[in-house]
Amino acid sequence: MMALFMMARPLALRLHFLSHLNDQILPSLKACVGKRLSSPGLRTSTVCFPTCSSLSPRGVCTTERDAMFLVAGSVRPYQELLPSGSGLSLLHHLTSDEDHTFMKRLTSCTSSQQVLRLLRSYPLLSGAAAASILHRLADLEHDSACGLWKPETLLSDAGLNKLCQTLEHDSARLQDEVVVRALLGCTRLYLDPQSRLVLRLVFESQKRLNLERLSVEVLCGLSRALFALEGPNSGMIKQAMSQLQNKDTAQWNTAELVAVYSMLATGLGEDGCYLELLNEMNAQALQLVQQMGPGAISEILGALFKLRHKEALPLVIALCKQAVHHVQNFADPELIVVLSALMHYGHSDHFLVEALERHVPKVAFTAHAETVTKVMQFFRRWRILSPPVFNTVAESFVYRAEEYSTWQVSQQIAALGVLGYLPPDAGRLFRKVESVLHARFSQFQPRALLDLLYACTLLQRYPLNFVSKVFSPYFMQQLQGEEGSGIDHRVLAQLTQLYMTVKLECPFYDVSETALLL
Repeated sequence: MMALFMMARPLALRLHFLSHLNDQILPSLKACVGKRLSSPGLRTSTVCFPTCSSLSPRGVCTTERDAMFLVAGSVRPYQELLPSGSGLSLLHHLTSDEDHTFMKRLTSCTSSQQVLRLLRSYPLLSGAAAASILHRLADLEHDSACGLWKPETLLSDAGLNKLCQTLEHDSARLQDEVVVRALLGCTRLYLDPQSRLVLRLVFESQKRLNLERLSVEVLCGLSRALFALEGPNSGMIKQAMSQLQNKDTAQWNTAELVAVYSMLATGLGEDGCYLELLNEMNAQALQLVQQMGPGAISEILGALFKLRHKEALPLVIALCKQAVHHVQNFADPELIVVLSALMHYGHSDHFLVEALERHVPKVAFTAHAETVTKVMQFFRRWRILSPPVFNTVAESFVYRAEEYSTWQVSQQIAALGVLGYLPPDAGRLFRKVESVLHARFSQFQPRALLDLLYACTLLQRYPLNFVSKVFSPYFMQQLQGEEGSGIDHRVLAQLTQLYMTVKLECPFYDVSETALLL
């Protein structure tokens, strides 16, 4: 009898757990009823229509769309775990020094395999460290695969599966921020939304959301995870955003503002949704702007840029002034975002230009290729002639041209051409340009190639070896296809000026066939 009881006990525990999970989680997943799994690794989407609903005095607007979360893999089936109510815990409370040491080693990993080896070497982990592993893996995989990553191999790793088991087992004991961070990490790793780990984390998140005690940053992380899982019409998202809107924005600090801006910029704030909340945040950000560091400045400017928020110009101007003090402290990606946002909003600052003139010559040979290009685009956009910047960039181009994409090559030379500036060693520069054109001509997009050759003529360097290729019927067809709806007036003007310049300045060059194409 005792043996029969022992055999029945695991089954009873499993049925009790599934029943409890079913009662708690199904109401929160009704928004996904139209999104069934058609196969173990693929979800089908349904046709949805715009809807708006008011959940608070500010109002909430949501726009239905296809689910952004595409299942690319799932956690491998694993053995039944102990119910969450059992006394055994698989995660451990590490000291701050131990956690710091682990996080330092995790950050230094440059590949997913290094992360997995590190995971195997640490049998004891805190919940925060476990969640951080998911995010580090996502960072490395997304960066290396450029969005084409197939996660099946990674998700079949025994160490990662054990980590998922551990998170599922201890989910009830984890802190709010760890539960939400782990859930967000699962979405970034494309874990199956119907896997036990994801369902368990959603269940835990719903329980804590119902208590209405989640912090601003945790609500933001939860909204981002649910947006990836279920789209903007998720019932839990509406519940989380309602709680967020009921909080006093005047009491938010910089970190909380950055979290909300970043969350809205992932898609929830599109089409004018949560506009009143956004305006209140702008007012609070203006009060705190002088306390902001480079990271916060970049995050907020980047979010405003993505949201195309027209009413944010006063805040953009204030952030630009604050950015002047941090130009030398911006990481390459942060500086790119700052300059892109300022160009979008049509704002520049004399002191920012001076700061760039001091900083760029020091880093032109070591900065990321896109950073150098974005600086040149910024100076071109505002027609700022800066010999210190242009001379250094031109010199670095001779040594670094192979690192640049064809678009980056085009934009750097185009900036020199628009401003009519010839650097001191122009001969070496244009020999390098010609070398790049010969080696990578077929890689240039039509517009990028036209911009480059046009800039050369503005600088009285005539690319005779390539003019005939530009005016060939094949290139014209490519150019028209790239434009989509015919060639615009700017492109036609460039083509005409290129033709006329070559004809006038190089009379020995036969352009009779070229003229027939204009």
